[in-house]
Amino acid sequence: MFKHIRTQMQIQRRNRIVFIKLKLGILLVFNPFYSLIDHTNISQVEHELTYINSDTRTAQDNCMRFTCLMNSLSSSGKAKLNIHDKQYLIGEPPIESGLCLLKILIRESHLDSNATSSMIRTKLSNLDEYLTETNNDILKFNNHVRMLIDSLTTRGKTIQDLLTNLFRAYVACSDSTFGKYVADIQTKWEDGEDLTPEKLMDRVSSKYKIMKTKEGWIAPSAEQMKLVALDSKISELKKRYENRRAKLDQTRSERVTNGTATR
Repeated sequence: MFKHIRTQMQIQRRNRIVFIKLKLGILLVFNPFYSLIDHTNISQVEHELTYINSDTRTAQDNCMRFTCLMNSLSSSGKAKLNIHDKQYLIGEPPIESGLCLLKILIRESHLDSNATSSMIRTKLSNLDEYLTETNNDILKFNNHVRMLIDSLTTRGKTIQDLLTNLFRAYVACSDSTFGKYVADIQTKWEDGEDLTPEKLMDRVSSKYKIMKTKEGWIAPSAEQMKLVALDSKISELKKRYENRRAKLDQTRSERVTNGTATR
């Protein structure tokens, strides 16, 4: 969401309105590491009141900042923030404060704690389970991984065993051909080939798209084809047996009926 806000501001060529004034007087550019920003450091209401009701460029910047933030929220998000409207409506008459709104938004949107980082790491450790939930949709799976990595990065955290977790998930895919393809990549990596999680995800995404295009995704293996053929043959023999038994039963029934009629 905060990336979207920053993009909106850049498009409107108003980059300077994304500066956040801290108590120490330092100006920080609003960046992807928003979770590292302590909302208690964002300038207090007293500072906002010095310009918010004036006919100045700074006041216009405040209005633009507030509008960009609000336009980036869903209806439910706005409803949650409106509960705290007294905290971002300041002055007489009350005027919307962009910085105060940002302060509330950061406070309400994220539980930036060790527990949250631990939860994200747990999800990254159980990627094989998530791949099953996606019904082996590699693209959806990779997007999920990137989202988790981004969430962890914004909290200033990293994960060391991501490649291992990715390999374990990909190899467990239901498509045996795809699994073998990933296993070969893993072998080369274990032998010293340079590889990053992003490169691995790009490679498997390309392989997935090619296999889907050729309609070879989750195609049955040779062993599976044999089992399918055997099952088909058993079904056919069973059907023949049932038809033959039905004819015999009918013949017996006719004989009994004819015998009774003769008597």
